[in-house]
Amino acid sequence: MDVKILRELAIHTSPYTDDLPAKDYVPGEPLKRKDVWGRGAAQIFGSVGKDMHDEYDIEFMKRTVGKCGLVYYGCCEPLDKKVDIVEKIPNLRKISITPWADVENAAEVIGKKYVIASKPNPANVATAVLDKDLIKAELGKILDACNKNSCNVEITLKDISTCNYSLQTLRDWEQIVMDMVKNY
Repeated sequence: MDVKILRELAIHTSPYTDDLPAKDYVPGEPLKRKDVWGRGAAQIFGSVGKDMHDEYDIEFMKRTVGKCGLVYYGCCEPLDKKVDIVEKIPNLRKISITPWADVENAAEVIGKKYVIASKPNPANVATAVLDKDLIKAELGKILDACNKNSCNVEITLKDISTCNYSLQTLRDWEQIVMDMVKNY
Protein backbone atom coordinates (compact mmCIF):
# COMPACT_ATOMS: atom_id res chain seq x y z
CA MET A 1 0.00 0.00 0.00
CA ASP A 2 1.55 3.32 -0.96
CA VAL A 3 1.75 6.51 1.08
CA LYS A 4 -0.96 8.29 -0.96
CA ILE A 5 -3.43 5.52 -0.15
CA LEU A 6 -2.43 5.60 3.52
CA ARG A 7 -3.08 9.36 3.60
CA GLU A 8 -6.53 8.80 2.09
CA LEU A 9 -7.26 6.06 4.61
CA ALA A 10 -6.31 8.41 7.43
CA ILE A 11 -9.18 10.63 6.32
CA HIS A 12 -11.65 7.77 5.87
CA THR A 13 -10.63 5.12 8.38
CA SER A 14 -13.98 3.85 9.58
CA PRO A 15 -15.55 3.17 6.17
CA TYR A 16 -12.49 1.34 4.83
CA THR A 17 -13.24 -2.35 5.24
CA ASP A 18 -14.26 -5.33 3.17
CA ASP A 19 -16.47 -6.51 6.04
CA LEU A 20 -19.27 -4.04 5.29
CA PRO A 21 -21.92 -4.02 4.02
CA ALA A 22 -23.10 -7.40 5.28
CA LYS A 23 -22.67 -10.32 2.90
CA ASP A 24 -26.43 -10.52 2.30
CA TYR A 25 -26.72 -6.84 1.30
CA VAL A 26 -28.44 -6.31 -2.05
CA PRO A 27 -27.12 -3.25 -3.96
CA GLY A 28 -29.83 -0.65 -4.34
CA GLU A 29 -31.71 -1.82 -1.25
CA PRO A 30 -31.75 0.36 1.89
CA LEU A 31 -28.82 -0.15 4.23
CA LYS A 32 -29.50 -1.73 7.60
CA ARG A 33 -27.55 -1.19 10.80
CA LYS A 34 -25.63 -4.41 10.18
CA ASP A 35 -24.33 -2.81 6.95
CA VAL A 36 -22.70 0.25 8.56
CA TRP A 37 -20.27 1.36 11.24
CA GLY A 38 -21.63 2.37 14.64
CA ARG A 39 -19.82 4.92 16.74
CA GLY A 40 -20.01 5.39 20.48
CA ALA A 41 -18.19 7.73 22.82
CA ALA A 42 -18.59 8.70 26.44
CA GLN A 43 -16.31 11.54 27.42
CA ILE A 44 -18.60 12.30 30.36
CA PHE A 45 -17.76 8.88 31.79
CA GLY A 46 -13.99 9.43 31.55
CA SER A 47 -13.64 10.16 35.25
CA VAL A 48 -16.08 7.63 36.69
CA GLY A 49 -15.46 4.05 37.71
CA LYS A 50 -16.01 1.01 35.52
CA ASP A 51 -19.28 0.00 37.20
CA MET A 52 -20.97 3.33 36.55
CA HIS A 53 -19.55 3.56 33.02
CA ASP A 54 -20.78 0.06 32.30
CA GLU A 55 -24.26 0.58 33.74
CA TYR A 56 -24.99 4.00 32.25
CA ASP A 57 -23.22 3.81 28.90
CA ILE A 58 -21.98 0.39 27.83
CA GLU A 59 -25.37 -1.23 28.46
CA PHE A 60 -26.95 1.42 26.24
CA MET A 61 -24.23 1.00 23.57
CA LYS A 62 -24.90 -2.75 23.42
CA ARG A 63 -28.53 -2.08 22.48
CA THR A 64 -27.79 0.73 20.00
CA VAL A 65 -24.44 0.83 18.17
CA GLY A 66 -23.88 -2.83 19.07
CA LYS A 67 -26.49 -3.67 16.44
CA CYS A 68 -24.28 -2.15 13.72
CA GLY A 69 -22.04 -4.29 11.56
CA LEU A 70 -18.88 -2.88 13.15
CA VAL A 71 -18.32 -0.53 16.07
CA TYR A 72 -15.73 2.13 16.88
CA TYR A 73 -15.87 3.21 20.53
CA GLY A 74 -14.28 6.12 22.28
CA CYS A 75 -13.15 9.66 21.78
CA CYS A 76 -11.28 11.71 24.38
CA GLU A 77 -11.86 9.51 27.40
CA PRO A 78 -9.02 7.24 28.57
CA LEU A 79 -10.14 3.66 27.98
CA ASP A 80 -6.93 1.73 28.61
CA LYS A 81 -8.23 0.47 31.99
CA LYS A 82 -11.79 -0.10 30.76
CA VAL A 83 -11.25 -2.39 27.78
CA ASP A 84 -12.97 -5.23 29.66
CA ILE A 85 -16.25 -3.31 29.77
CA VAL A 86 -15.91 -1.74 26.31
CA GLU A 87 -15.47 -5.15 24.71
CA LYS A 88 -18.96 -6.10 25.88
CA ILE A 89 -20.24 -4.06 22.91
CA PRO A 90 -21.08 -6.47 20.08
CA ASN A 91 -19.17 -6.12 16.80
CA LEU A 92 -16.47 -3.95 18.38
CA ARG A 93 -13.61 -3.36 15.93
CA LYS A 94 -11.76 -0.20 17.11
CA ILE A 95 -11.08 1.38 20.48
CA SER A 96 -9.89 4.95 20.91
CA ILE A 97 -6.67 5.38 22.87
CA THR A 98 -6.04 9.02 23.69
CA PRO A 99 -2.94 10.87 24.93
CA TRP A 100 -4.44 10.57 28.44
CA ALA A 101 -4.44 6.76 28.31
CA ASP A 102 -1.52 4.44 29.00
CA VAL A 103 -0.81 3.17 25.48
CA GLU A 104 1.45 0.40 26.78
CA ASN A 105 -1.31 -0.98 29.00
CA ALA A 106 -3.88 -0.56 26.22
CA ALA A 107 -1.73 -2.41 23.69
CA GLU A 108 -1.10 -5.26 26.11
CA VAL A 109 -4.82 -5.66 26.88
CA ILE A 110 -6.08 -5.11 23.32
CA GLY A 111 -3.47 -7.14 21.45
CA LYS A 112 -4.81 -8.41 18.13
CA LYS A 113 -8.47 -8.34 19.21
CA TYR A 114 -9.23 -4.77 18.10
CA VAL A 115 -7.68 -1.86 16.26
CA ILE A 116 -6.14 0.80 18.47
CA ALA A 117 -7.34 4.18 17.23
CA SER A 118 -4.43 6.17 18.58
CA LYS A 119 -4.77 9.91 18.94
CA PRO A 120 -1.48 11.66 19.67
CA ASN A 121 -1.55 14.86 21.69
CA PRO A 122 -2.87 17.72 19.52
CA ALA A 123 -1.17 20.28 21.79
CA ASN A 124 2.11 19.24 20.18
CA VAL A 125 1.17 21.03 16.94
CA ALA A 126 -0.08 24.19 18.68
CA THR A 127 3.40 25.60 19.14
CA ALA A 128 5.32 28.31 17.29
CA VAL A 129 8.03 25.79 16.45
CA LEU A 130 7.25 22.10 16.00
CA ASP A 131 9.27 20.00 18.44
CA LYS A 132 10.06 17.11 16.13
CA ASP A 133 11.85 15.18 18.86
CA LEU A 134 8.76 15.37 21.08
CA ILE A 135 6.56 14.16 18.20
CA LYS A 136 8.95 11.29 17.46
CA ALA A 137 9.12 10.28 21.13
CA GLU A 138 5.34 10.20 21.46
CA LEU A 139 4.86 8.28 18.22
CA GLY A 140 7.73 5.96 19.06
CA LYS A 141 6.05 5.05 22.34
CA ILE A 142 2.78 4.31 20.52
CA LEU A 143 4.42 2.28 17.76
CA ASP A 144 6.70 0.39 20.18
CA ALA A 145 3.74 -0.62 22.36
CA CYS A 146 1.69 -1.73 19.36
CA ASN A 147 4.60 -3.57 17.75
CA LYS A 148 5.46 -5.37 21.01
CA ASN A 149 1.84 -6.57 21.36
CA SER A 150 1.12 -7.20 17.65
CA CYS A 151 -1.61 -4.56 17.64
CA ASN A 152 -3.23 -3.05 14.61
CA VAL A 153 -3.09 0.71 14.98
CA GLU A 154 -4.31 3.80 13.21
CA ILE A 155 -2.88 7.19 14.08
CA THR A 156 -5.14 10.21 13.79
CA LEU A 157 -4.39 13.76 14.84
CA LYS A 158 -7.72 14.98 16.24
CA ASP A 159 -9.15 17.85 18.18
CA ILE A 160 -6.80 20.47 16.80
CA SER A 161 -7.86 23.89 18.00
CA THR A 162 -4.81 25.63 16.56
CA CYS A 163 -1.61 24.97 14.68
CA ASN A 164 -0.32 28.48 15.33
CA TYR A 165 -1.44 29.61 11.85
CA SER A 166 0.99 27.22 10.23
CA LEU A 167 -0.30 24.56 7.89
CA GLN A 168 3.34 23.56 7.42
CA THR A 169 3.26 22.34 11.03
CA LEU A 170 0.56 19.85 10.09
CA ARG A 171 2.44 18.80 6.96
CA ASP A 172 5.61 18.29 9.00
CA TRP A 173 3.71 16.28 11.64
CA GLU A 174 2.19 14.08 8.95
CA GLN A 175 5.59 13.52 7.31
CA ILE A 176 7.13 12.48 10.63
CA VAL A 177 4.28 10.00 11.18
CA MET A 178 4.54 8.55 7.68
CA ASP A 179 8.33 8.19 7.93
CA MET A 180 8.09 6.46 11.29
CA VAL A 181 5.29 4.11 10.21
CA LYS A 182 7.12 3.15 7.01
CA ASN A 183 10.25 2.32 9.00
CA TYR A 184 8.55 0.22 11.67
